[in-house]
Amino acid sequence: MPKVQTRQVQAAPSLLRHLGRPGRDSQVCQLRIASAIADYLADVRARRSAQAGDRLKQLLSDFRRSCHRRHLRAINRRDLIAYTTALRSRGLADRTIFNRVSTVLTFLRSFGIEGLLSRRDLPRYTQKSVDAYNEAEIADDFWILPRHRLSRNRPVDAARDPLVRPRFA
Repeated sequence: MPKVQTRQVQAAPSLLRHLGRPGRDSQVCQLRIASAIADYLADVRARRSAQAGDRLKQLLSDFRRSCHRRHLRAINRRDLIAYTTALRSRGLADRTIFNRVSTVLTFLRSFGIEGLLSRRDLPRYTQKSVDAYNEAEIADDFWILPRHRLSRNRPVDAARDPLVRPRFA
C-alpha cells in the first residue's frame, strides 16, 4: 500500500499571534472564518488606513455571504469559483472580479492557505490603453482664452464663449 504524502502548511504570523501556540495545525483547522476576518482586519487597520480596513471589511463580508463554510480550512476551490460566479451574476466587470478574488486569496494566504486557484481560474480582462496628449495637441484641439478677455466684471461662460469651446465640436 503506497504511503500518502501530506503537505505541511506554515501558519501566518498573525494567526500564530492569534492562537499563541506556533505549529499547531489542529488549531489552525479549527479557526472560524469570522474570527479570522476580525484578526486580519485588525492587522490591516494597524498597518494601513481605516478606510482601507473598511473596504476590506465590506469585501470580506461579501465573500462571507457567498461562502457558507464555518472554518477557514474548509474553504476550497469551489467556494472561490462560486464567489466569482456570484460577482459575475451581479454584472461586475472582469477587472473588478479579478481584484476582489485576488484580495480574498491574499486574505487566505495570510493564514497559510495557498494554491486554491490557478492563474487560469481568475477572470481574464483587457487593459485599457490610455491616450495621453501633450501640450501642443491640447492647444491645437482647443482655443485658448486670451488673458485680456478674463475680467472681474464679466464672468466667462465657457459653454457660450466661442474661444473656450473645442474646435472639433
